[in-house]
Parts: sequence; structure tokens; C-alpha cells
Amino acid sequence: MRIKDVEAITGLSMKSIRLYEAPVCIGIDLGTTTISSVVICPETGKTYGVYTISNSTNITSARNEEKMQDAALLLERAGKLLDFLIDKFSPIAAIGVTGQMHGIVYSDAELNVLSPLYTWQDQRASTEYCKNLQRQTRYRVAPGYGLATHIFLSQISGLPRGSVYLSTIMDLFAARLCGLERLISHASNAASLGFFDLRRGCFETKVLEKCGVEPKILPVVTVENEVIGKYRDIPVAVAIGDNQASFLGAIKEQESSALANFGTGSQISLVTDDARDMANWGGEIEARPFIDGRYLLCGSVLCGGRAYAIIERFFRAYAVACGLPDSEQYEVLNRLAEKGVESGNVLKVRTTFSGTRNDSSVRGEITGIGEDNFTPEALAAGCLYGMAGELYEIFRKIGSLHIEKLVASGNAVRENRALRRALSEVFKIPVFIPQYGEEAARGAAIFAAAAKSGEPARDIAARCVTYECNNR
Repeated sequence: MRIKDVEAITGLSMKSIRLYEAPVCIGIDLGTTTISSVVICPETGKTYGVYTISNSTNITSARNEEKMQDAALLLERAGKLLDFLIDKFSPIAAIGVTGQMHGIVYSDAELNVLSPLYTWQDQRASTEYCKNLQRQTRYRVAPGYGLATHIFLSQISGLPRGSVYLSTIMDLFAARLCGLERLISHASNAASLGFFDLRRGCFETKVLEKCGVEPKILPVVTVENEVIGKYRDIPVAVAIGDNQASFLGAIKEQESSALANFGTGSQISLVTDDARDMANWGGEIEARPFIDGRYLLCGSVLCGGRAYAIIERFFRAYAVACGLPDSEQYEVLNRLAEKGVESGNVLKVRTTFSGTRNDSSVRGEITGIGEDNFTPEALAAGCLYGMAGELYEIFRKIGSLHIEKLVASGNAVRENRALRRALSEVFKIPVFIPQYGEEAARGAAIFAAAAKSGEPARDIAARCVTYECNNR
């Protein structure tokens, strides 16, 4: 377990915390590559712990389009982390849960795991398959959306025997913690599966029935910020999507800020009161349920931090060919990128290496090559500007004149000053970096605190979100 512990982060002693502070809230994030948690005091806004362990549950498949994780092992690892935190920080006021959206896992009537987690990266329901679904139903879904995956599996007789329910992994985790008999899904999670009516806050069951989906397999949906049960006598809030949790855990001022999140993919998000028609945006932008009757406008890029990882892999392969150890090259790559950004003479890199939500066949490009810039530093810097530019094009389409600051989250931006500069130059607004990281877990803790206390989540976020001193 890799731990960024309380004393190292805050300088506070455990003795002073337990003697003088109010109860804390725990947020846990079942992410694609890591399982993370943040411990906060919602009354004072202080952070007492940031904890991260490796997910390490990927299942190898001979078929490139299949992306799965061992759901039972993932739940076990998350449960052990949660128990560790409860024992360390008790008394706990509430527990919040979030995790990777879009993917699905099957369970039986007792909520026992019956399948792997088919993740958001799964492509067995291909782009063409999803386009056919859209023609049949008029609902846009993309590869990796849980209900598209489910419809595909049902048509090839690929459903696990004994399946009673399907859900996101975090909905199943929360339900099992509370000993529920039926899965409950917040609208932020339910909508990520597809075939969801935003305005009514429910699945389109009639449309799904025409596709062969029985409504009883779906979780019960809530749009409320609510406690759904208890674990070890601690209130547990309904799980929320990691996009919404990241926004809540990274943004102090919702009306004037946008969030650029870099993980394996990347996203640009801002809050709105209007779930607008997406038709004029070509499917690149989604309105997603948020909290308190509001929505997030979100544009997603499939190859965010992964684009930089592909460049790193290129340089690592060269180093190995030269007889050097097979080790990460990010430190060298970051230095090269900074040099390239300073030079101002970078390559033009289109970072659609994994396609787009609309077309998985699209590939990236490297152009503008000349004698003076065909260098490692120009390629590294060009990749960062390409990552920033792909998000900015979506941001521009949304129409965002009221946005005054960009909050950038994720390890890819936290550990890379050159990417921060590229974002600032491309977006032409100040860039702020959350102080502690693991924004989704923080947002889950904030959401749980609001569910327990009844205080608006945005007011708690204003106390609990802080930024690094040197933001730009």
C-alpha cells in the first residue's frame, strides 16, 4: 500500500486530531488503475489522509477489444482499505463511494459477484454496433457504455448464468457494505450506462425492452443526495460517478470554474442548470446528472494521460534497445517537454491515438516536422499541447464565456509543469491545481458529508477544497 499519510501531508499530529477535531468523513474511489481514499473533516475543511493502493485487477484477454477487471478482487481490496481507514480514524461521520463509470458487473439475488467488471474501455460493443443501436433507438451510446455491452452480451448468449442484477462496480460496493437486498444507483452512475432520461431521472425502460433488456435487472435510481444504509454503524451515502465526484472535490467556485481532469482518458467539465440538447455538438459533449438538480456538461477524450504514456513507451523502447534497463522514462520525458515548451518550436501532435467517442478508427498525427524541430523535446512538448488542445476544442464548443479559471487534476498534470503551462497557454485563463490530489475520493467524502448533515455539498466543498500556492 502506497500511503501519503496524514502527518506527511498536513503536519498535524494524530493526537491533536483525535482530541480536538470533529468526526471525519471518508471518501473511497474504485478507479481504473488505483483505489484511492481521502479523509477530511467537513466542519473545518482539513485533510487528514490521502491513501492510494494499486488496483492491479486487470484480466488479460487474447481479444484486444475486451477490457475487464476481476470485480471480486477489486471489491475485496477496496473493503480492506476502507476497514483500515475506519480503524485508524474512528469516529467516522460518513462514508462516500465513487469509482469508474460506464462499466458493469453482474450479481445474483444476494449481490454475489458473477462476472468480471466490463470496464469503460471495453470495445466489444464496437463503434459500428453502437451506431446501429442509435439508429434503432435514437439514443446515442458509445463503446464501453454498460448497457451497450449488456445488449451485446445478451445477443451472443454471453450473460453469466444466474445473473439477476447489473450495476457499476461502486454501486455494488456500496450496496454490499450496507447489506442491501437491491442495488441503488445515483443518477450520475445510472446515466453513465446509457439509455437514460436526464429530465425524468430514470432509465428508458420501454426502449430497453425493445432491445431485449428486462427492466428488473437494472438498479433502482435516485437523484437525491442520500444515505442508503450503514457499514460498521457508519452512514454510507449512495455512490456517485467519478466525473461528478472529481468536480465536487476539485472546484471551490462552481459557477466560474471548469475542471480538466487527466487520467487514462481526459475530460473537461463545467456546471449548468440546463440539460441541453446535445444534437448540435455532434455527440462529443454530454449533459450528465450532477447534484441538487444540476448537471455537468462534459466532453471526454479517450487518450488523455494515455497519450503521454504512449510517448514514454516509445522512448523507453529506444532506451532498452540501447542496452539500458527497462525502466520508466517520465522524469527524462518531463525534462525534455519543459525544454520543448521553452523553445516554442514544437511539433503539432494530434493525440487521438485511441480514436474518439464518435469514431474509434480515428488515429493520431504528427505534423509540422522540420530540420530544426525533429527532436525528442519537440515531440514531448507537442504531445502535451495536443492533449490540451483536444480538450480546448470541446471547451470552445460548449460556450464558456463565464469561466474565469481552469482547475486541472490528475497525476499527469500534477507531476508535469510543462502540461500546466500548455493548458494555461491554450485555454488563456489561470490554471489551478488542487493541493492534495485524489479529487474523486475527496468529492465522495464531501457528498457523504452533505448526505449526513443536510448542508449543501457546494458549501462543504468551499471549505474542503484548497489549491497549490503556485498554481500557474
